[in-house]
Amino acid sequence: MKVWTLDAALQRCQWPRHFREILSQTILTGLISDPYTASKLINFFTRSSLVPFDYSLRIFDHLHNPNPFTWNTIMRAHFELQNNPHQAITLYKLFLAKHAKPDNYTYPILLQCCAARVSEFEGRELHAHVVRFGFHQDVYVRNTLINLYAICGRMSSARQVFEESPVWDLVSWNTVLAGYVQAGNVEEAERVYRGMPERNTIASNSMIVLFGKKRCVKKARRILDKVQGRDMDMVSWNAMVSCYEQNEMCEEALVLFVEMKASGVTVDEIVVVSVVSACSRILNAEMGRLVHGLAAKVGVEDYVSLKNALIHLYSSCGEIVDAQRIFDDGGVFLDQISWNSMISGYLRCGSIEDAEKLFYSMAEKEVVSWSSMISGYAQHECFSEALALFQEMQLHGVKPDETALVSAISACTHLAALDIGKWIHAYININKLQVNTILSTTLIDMYVKCGCVENALEVFYAMEENGVSTWNAIILGLEMNGNWSNVLEIRGIMAQHGVVKTPGCSMIEANGLVHEFLVGDKTHPQISDIEHMLDEVSAKLKIEGYVPTTSEISLDIDDEEKEIALFKHSEKFAVAFGLITIAPPTPIRVMKNLRICND
Repeated sequence: MKVWTLDAALQRCQWPRHFREILSQTILTGLISDPYTASKLINFFTRSSLVPFDYSLRIFDHLHNPNPFTWNTIMRAHFELQNNPHQAITLYKLFLAKHAKPDNYTYPILLQCCAARVSEFEGRELHAHVVRFGFHQDVYVRNTLINLYAICGRMSSARQVFEESPVWDLVSWNTVLAGYVQAGNVEEAERVYRGMPERNTIASNSMIVLFGKKRCVKKARRILDKVQGRDMDMVSWNAMVSCYEQNEMCEEALVLFVEMKASGVTVDEIVVVSVVSACSRILNAEMGRLVHGLAAKVGVEDYVSLKNALIHLYSSCGEIVDAQRIFDDGGVFLDQISWNSMISGYLRCGSIEDAEKLFYSMAEKEVVSWSSMISGYAQHECFSEALALFQEMQLHGVKPDETALVSAISACTHLAALDIGKWIHAYININKLQVNTILSTTLIDMYVKCGCVENALEVFYAMEENGVSTWNAIILGLEMNGNWSNVLEIRGIMAQHGVVKTPGCSMIEANGLVHEFLVGDKTHPQISDIEHMLDEVSAKLKIEGYVPTTSEISLDIDDEEKEIALFKHSEKFAVAFGLITIAPPTPIRVMKNLRICND
């Protein structure tokens, strides 16, 4: 075999035995010692799936003096084919020990290895070598340096390399922009984007993604509209649909998806997952089914991420049979998200036994699995089971999240299990878990309902910043326990902080119009008819033995005044209006922004 026949022979190879025959020929003829021939073989073998990687290593070890191309090839093979960046960097150290000379292709490979390992220390060492060997002006080397520092979160170093570059190509701009996008730095990303001499689609897509994460939806849409005039690709559409979905603008996401389909853009699993998630948010099972059908048509139905989204959609919409079918079809390929979605779906539908079976059949349970089950028990008033599972979760060494803690404390409230509630509170303090508005409100609610006002006040005053719900909880709790002096004190502090209590508002639809009622509202044009209906209903209820739940009124007034106050609740105004305007057998549906009064 001659050197000039090697390329043709390699191109004709179709089976592993052909490669072995060529390798034998090069060894017999001595061509294996020729650096050019060896490099050709290594390069070809590392790119072929028909030849074991060991063949390339044997050839490389046989060489007495490999050239830079051969070193680069074997290092790249370790990184890209063997997923072993550490070995590639180890080879580089051997490379230097043999006094071999690197070229401008050597360092981009090694810098990519450092980026894959997120190894800033090794990267800075290589940066010093880049300068020492005179490759710091090479644009390809500089771009990989920018990428390395960006991935390591060192944007100041990345920006310095960028600024010192003699030439900036599109890759340079895109790389530094991607770094700021990854860091979530909107201000600097916008500055780089505006400074680009040519804003290509890759850069625009990066900005749409960033704006979506930072809830700057209008800015993202403006960029998309500008891209539409040039060469908008599938990624642009996907990024904007995802932006809408992430920011709970689900109708806009669905409209844009329809536009995307109408424009003839190819649909992939990424955008389908976003659209299905949007359908889940607004509980639109019908639209979700259409998207599901489209996914099957374009061949992306079997992606695990899509199956997860579909299971979540159907279970959220109460279509548990459809969710179960997808779950059963998924088999071993489904992940923890699928299992957790299915458990949540069963719990939403009240199928507690099915949820339990699935939960206890899980090989590994994440914190979400535990918290979903505990929350489900609490929602279905299985409070003892919720606390038992919370304690079991502790025995398994799983750190509870906010959902599990809130559900467990809520269970303690309903069971008047003050000792367990105090133990959970102590656990939160000992482990220095973050106490937000939801958790503090739940703790306050537990303490006041168990008669421990001092503990409730302690939680309240320990919070750096209280939400409206926390203020309401402590005031209602103090009123419930008759601590009127503390109520006045808290209301004074509330006024000083400018906190305004959210008024209860009840809504009812009648004859195509939505009517709103506030507590004690007398502005409605039919208020006299409404009050007359309330009096009539009250009289009939008392004849039937109805006794007003005056405990719902926590004001410092007598029972007679409390009964009068009960009839000023907004939901009662709405129901009375419904009785006047809505003819039977049409049901009266009232919606309220706050808790419905028990009375």
